Amino acid sequence: MTLIFKFQGHEAEQHRLEAYDGLEALAGLARAATLIAHYAATGKIRHRKPYDEKLRFYFEDTRPGSLEAILALVSTPGGTIAAGIATGVAGNFVYALLARVWKRAVGRERESPLNFDGAHIGAGDIDALAEAVEPALTRGHQWIRSSGQQIVISGNNNQVAIFDSSSKEYLVNEVIAEGYDIQDVSVASLNVNSRRGRVYLADLGRTVPFTTARDATPRTIPTLAEYLSEYADNSGATVNIKFQRVYYQDGRLKRLIVQDCYALAGRV
Repeated sequence: MTLIFKFQGHEAEQHRLEAYDGLEALAGLARAATLIAHYAATGKIRHRKPYDEKLRFYFEDTRPGSLEAILALVSTPGGTIAAGIATGVAGNFVYALLARVWKRAVGRERESPLNFDGAHIGAGDIDALAEAVEPALTRGHQWIRSSGQQIVISGNNNQVAIFDSSSKEYLVNEVIAEGYDIQDVSVASLNVNSRRGRVYLADLGRTVPFTTARDATPRTIPTLAEYLSEYADNSGATVNIKFQRVYYQDGRLKRLIVQDCYALAGRV
């Protein structure tokens, strides 16, 4: 089974793509597809390599049309994937999951679960997957510079998604809430250099990305790092963060901006 990325508009009408933006877009879309295939194979969301080999996308060919890039989904013969679906028919499930998650990621699908051939993917997992593929899909929109360009994705003779200037606007634009919230969280990841990471929000039941404000208190990064170690040790320790919420245009939570981080009262 194949996944077809059809570039339409501008130079694609002459069956060519501007090399840098076109290949960046393909790389982003291929990564977004790979994240979904990994989840389908394992039931787990993974943000970086290595990815499971039971389901893999391989680049096969390009063809005119305006310009089409073709990826083949290859599955390991026999057995089942995490959803309990035989790998021989996994392609249909992957395409259904791709369509639901990618449309949700660009604001074209309401919050809802996916039921497919006995498999049930909860609305929370759909949202977590949409958040996971957001950076890759943003990269996948790099080629789109005007309303005359779009990328139509299809698979298994069905349309998966259409990416255009409006979906790019949804991914790029954001609304920063006024005021601050304080919440008790677990620190799931942290890059000290980029001052970015992920925290677990119990009310959402999943981790969400955060950036650290430029004027955050001096204790913020050291305290986040301390509680990252607690998370790695499975101690169950949590910490307070003071933050602003950042939303997509439709009100879906996109990320947090952390202003302060401090230990709970009574903990040294």
